Amino acid sequence: MRAVRTGPKTYVLGAAALAAVLSAIACQADGKDRRDGARPPAAPSASQPAAPGGAPSGAPKATGSAAPGRGTGKNGGTGDSGGSGTTAPVACSAASIALTGEFERQDSGQNIFLTAVNTGSRPCTLYFYPIAYFGLPDEVPPPPMESPAGAPATIRPGEKAYAAVRLFRGGARTDAVTSLKIGFHGKVANDEVGRPMAVRLPEGFLNIDDHTMVTFWNLSETAVKKYAFKAR
Repeated sequence: MRAVRTGPKTYVLGAAALAAVLSAIACQADGKDRRDGARPPAAPSASQPAAPGGAPSGAPKATGSAAPGRGTGKNGGTGDSGGSGTTAPVACSAASIALTGEFERQDSGQNIFLTAVNTGSRPCTLYFYPIAYFGLPDEVPPPPMESPAGAPATIRPGEKAYAAVRLFRGGARTDAVTSLKIGFHGKVANDEVGRPMAVRLPEGFLNIDDHTMVTFWNLSETAVKKYAFKAR
């Protein structure tokens, strides 16, 4: 009678079962076989927290719009030009203006009338009123008359604008001065642009009192003279 040898058969079945288990471990949930040695992605470590929105903090940040402030125009320039592509007139100064002064016969020298001519190659703007200096120590330029300011006087090359300086009031005590210089405002009042320019005096001197005043710049010579005569 022979004994039944079951050991080898049991060993063979055990090896097959072990191979099936190893194969199941090698296959991932996404259906890809990882037995070729590729490693799955590492999970984020506790020392690298996720950025807001679920993205890792080390991920590239998305680019957005520019910070608040001056934007860029259609042509890539700054927002100063408003995207129109045009250049705004600059403030007139001694570098772009020829200035003359004259009296009116019927005015008895109470006013000197100024004519400003744009001698430059581009438009410029005369803002507010002339800044008048008479060469006196510690002088304060005279204020404007209570005339309508109107819009800034923009003049193209060759064009003119006008203003008047009231030198004295009728019957007032006067002093003679031999100098008159005119300065120019920028876009902001009292922000003087460039240097004052001298005005040739028709008679070589002016009589002034302690209450000199000026008109605003105006594109109309008639309007300036009408107001100056009225304000005497």
